[in-house]
Amino acid sequence: MTLAVVPVEITMPVERARRDVGAQRFLGLRRFAEVSGVPYAKLQKWRIRGPVWVPPPVVVIGRWAGWALPTIQAWTPDYSVGTPVPPQLRWPHPTIQAADTITMCRLHNVATAGLWLRISRQEIARPDIWVDDRPGWISHDHDKRGAQ
Repeated sequence: MTLAVVPVEITMPVERARRDVGAQRFLGLRRFAEVSGVPYAKLQKWRIRGPVWVPPPVVVIGRWAGWALPTIQAWTPDYSVGTPVPPQLRWPHPTIQAADTITMCRLHNVATAGLWLRISRQEIARPDIWVDDRPGWISHDHDKRGAQ
């Protein structure tokens, strides 16, 4: 499965931006609300209870859901639950599940600072995706080498 490339304004230090080259970026529910112009509380309610259809997230990092920018831009509150989903809003399912920082710390038996230190030493792979400012690792298989 391929991930969508999401053009997101870079608001981080240049050095960090260089390290994160190639990591896919997605927007969380709060940013979804900002881009779509719908109040956050209302979008959160619709996502859980309807009556307005909200597209499922593309990725989930821990408990944080993320959507691709083109999906958010194509969505409007005019879609009610039960109506046909337009092709531009369909995403291959299932949603991509990714490990969050806490999961990676437990897997590698380190504190958060130790995790980032081992990432900087290339003992552990860099995050594959980001939802807002939350890093996510899609697969732990390539990280097993550092879990000793």
